[in-house]
Amino acid sequence: MYLTYARVILYPSGWKVFAFLNTLHHAFMYAYFAGATAFSNILPWTGTVQLVVGIVGEAFVVWDMMRGGNCGRREGLWASFLGMGLLGTYFVLWIGDLKGKETKGVEKEGMKEE
Repeated sequence: MYLTYARVILYPSGWKVFAFLNTLHHAFMYAYFAGATAFSNILPWTGTVQLVVGIVGEAFVVWDMMRGGNCGRREGLWASFLGMGLLGTYFVLWIGDLKGKETKGVEKEGMKEE
């Protein structure tokens, strides 16, 4: 909720791309949670893409605002920094989750061999 608010405050350009990717990922995620296991293989990809695009997009918006470009007024910089911080935190947690799943798979395989 805070990320969505921060991302669209003062209407910086490019927010529609992030909103689309974020919504797409969450639609697949909720379908998976509802039992549609067909989405399990694409969730790591959609999650990573939406986070990377969001972080790069926010970095561009900050860079553009700092040089006085078209992405918004400098008063909106705090929202972009908040968005980058939240997305960065999500990215670290996401990578940790992906690595944890890989480690669990290795441990399970090792247990089967014993």
